[in-house]
Amino acid sequence: MYDLHNLGWNSFQQLCLTISREVLGQTVQSFLDSKDGGRDGAFRETWKQNGREDLTGRFVIQCKFTNRSGHVLRPSELTDEVAKVKRLVAKGLCDSYVLMTNAGLAGTRAEDIEALSTAAGVKQVLVLGSTWISQQIRENKRLRMLVPRVYGLGDLSQILDARAYRQAKEILESMREDLAKVVVTDAYQKAATALDKHSFVLLIGEPAAGKTTIASMLAMAASTNGMPRS
Repeated sequence: MYDLHNLGWNSFQQLCLTISREVLGQTVQSFLDSKDGGRDGAFRETWKQNGREDLTGRFVIQCKFTNRSGHVLRPSELTDEVAKVKRLVAKGLCDSYVLMTNAGLAGTRAEDIEALSTAAGVKQVLVLGSTWISQQIRENKRLRMLVPRVYGLGDLSQILDARAYRQAKEILESMREDLAKVVVTDAYQKAATALDKHSFVLLIGEPAAGKTTIASMLAMAASTNGMPRS
């Protein structure tokens, strides 16, 4: 599991919309944070589900964020969302409702949430919780590339596996041209020496001091000799 509660609501919303595009395969329209009208994202077309019946109509995506670790979502927390759904249904803007949350989901409570949405007039409901979202992060390297902040949300032993290594190698390969123009500095040489001697290096400095560039160059060099040690 990833510590999704550390993302913040805005970054979590961006993660959800990216998952909608990259995993669920839908081009989603996002709205202004302060005037979304109960819709963090929306689309109108056919949703082709793997191994399931295709859905059509107007879809609304709502993101429910909590900053509490281990919190399990309760139907009582969705009073405002249900009221918004009723208004959207009345306006003909919501045939299907997708709720994405970083909170945990118990099976019975997920059923209760679906029942609330159906009672509000929604035809199809999909509730996706933290377990499902964490699974998508683990299994989708492109998703991790598009939302790099997720690398700081879990145990490094969970994140730096063979899949993450392959992804990092692809990212660095795309940076080859820029890296080729970098002048090797004393700071880089010291970092390379420390990495070689201790198998670990910590880069500290002011913004724009070159920490990211040094780290990228070290990773590029290490990738030619197997699994990086930094």
